[in-house]
Amino acid sequence: MKKTTDRPSQPTAKARVVPRSRRTELARDAREPHNIKVRTNIHLDLDVINFFKERAKVPGALPYQTQINAELRKLMNSSPVSETDNILQNEKLIRAIAKKVRELV
Repeated sequence: MKKTTDRPSQPTAKARVVPRSRRTELARDAREPHNIKVRTNIHLDLDVINFFKERAKVPGALPYQTQINAELRKLMNSSPVSETDNILQNEKLIRAIAKKVRELV
C-alpha cells in the first residue's frame, strides 16, 4: 500500500510544467473538460483490453486507450437515461405502487 502525504506530488521528468503565470495562455479549447486527460485506474475485463489492443495494431489505428475513450464518449453522448431508469429510481412512485398492490391483495 502506498503511503499518502500532504505534500503536493512532484512532476516526473516527462511532465511538462506550465508556470502559473502562463497557464491562461493556453487556448480556451485546451482547457475544456473533453480535452483534459486524467490518469485513472480502472479494472476492465481482459478480453475487452485485448479487443482494443488488437484494433490498435492495425496500421494507422489510434492507441487502444484513445479507442476506449472514444467508445465511452459515444455511449455518453448517445445514450440518455431512459424513462425506465428514471421510473425505477423514483422511490416515491415505487412506494405508491407498492401501497396500491397491498390494497389489491
